Amino acid sequence: MNKIIIEKYKSLFDKYFLIISNCNLAKFILIQIILIIGFSIIFKLILHFFSIEIEGNTSVTLFDNKPIFLKFILFVILGPILETLIFQFLPYLILSNFLRGRNKKIIIIIVSALFFAFTHWYGIFYFIYALAIGLILMFSYLSRLKKGDSFQAILIIHTLFNCLAFLERL
Repeated sequence: MNKIIIEKYKSLFDKYFLIISNCNLAKFILIQIILIIGFSIIFKLILHFFSIEIEGNTSVTLFDNKPIFLKFILFVILGPILETLIFQFLPYLILSNFLRGRNKKIIIIIVSALFFAFTHWYGIFYFIYALAIGLILMFSYLSRLKKGDSFQAILIIHTLFNCLAFLERL
């Protein structure tokens, strides 16, 4: 029974991967931004429904005493560049040279997402939220490798997402 469920989800995963890996860049970015924003809304609604607050400070509020222009540069421009390099490009580069087998993609996605989530630790619920975002970003990165625009695609998605999160906190 469990094997059937796993195979069904693997098949769904493969179909979605195939669809988004063949989109043009603009359509790909739009689909992935809608996915991330949709997940964010659902996650926040669930937390709100159960009266759960995301614990601690997020990285944006850690710099509350800094000028808004500096915060914008840090979180909307520099953050996505560094995070795409550290959490998608480098894990893929390193892990793809060591891993073999049919589960290689899944392992890379999970390791990258865990690394992303642990570095965004502001409490357990924010960790879960960051883990899901990390899974989506690395999945997206892998899906664009054959097109040769994986870094640029994720950088744009991450920048747009951080920009929306930044504007939400103003």
